[in-house]
Amino acid sequence: MKIRTDFVTNSSSVSYIITMDPKVVEKFNKLDNEGEAEKKKVILSTLVQDITANGTPLELDGREVYLRKYQIRPKSDTLFDTAFDEPEAVDFAALSEKELWKYIYGEYFVNLRIDSEYKGFSCLLLPHEMPETRNVMIIMSDYVVQLIKKNHFDTMSPLHQRVFTALYDDISAGTACEVEESKLFMKKYHYHIKNDCLFDDSFGIPVENVDFTQLSHEDLWKYIRGEWFLNGRLKSELRGFALLPVGGKSQ
Repeated sequence: MKIRTDFVTNSSSVSYIITMDPKVVEKFNKLDNEGEAEKKKVILSTLVQDITANGTPLELDGREVYLRKYQIRPKSDTLFDTAFDEPEAVDFAALSEKELWKYIYGEYFVNLRIDSEYKGFSCLLLPHEMPETRNVMIIMSDYVVQLIKKNHFDTMSPLHQRVFTALYDDISAGTACEVEESKLFMKKYHYHIKNDCLFDDSFGIPVENVDFTQLSHEDLWKYIRGEWFLNGRLKSELRGFALLPVGGKSQ
């Protein structure tokens, strides 16, 4: 079995596209008489300056609008009202630039307050960019798989027999350990989603018509990585095995 050794980092960041119509922003955001006017003025001014300076202008129906992409890490780049003992008493003009932007990222991007509190802005969350590689640890209980081999193997479908046998043979050659007198085997798998996987719809015919007894060893492992690891069938269809997503490079 060929296991790729390259690795793509799984970033925990997310991206937002903020659009701004300068004319609408200027005309409809009158904040002088609002209870949180100073706070909103500081945030509005910060957003307008940054998007104007660093965004991409484009013409839409004869109007100039700006688009700006922000990439943030929600766990480390954000602040919310809950971070302050008395949010209404915070002097936002006195916050450092870093703290102010964390608050904007948290309350106005993640919590979408930019859409509801200001006119002329919109916020679009972009889908996560998932890495094309995966690292998983498969843990096998020797006691359970031996019971299956002895009592249930003959009642399994040809597909499940092949998958079970391939996993058992491969993981048995992995790392052995004992946990409270229970013998376990573990093996780490690193694979590329596009190059190293097959799925039910990869065969060009209905999957119920596929003769899995004739599948080559290489294609069988591609199918295991695709359907049984990536799509989670191992958890629901075979006892004695557990799948744990892990990070790091394959050795």
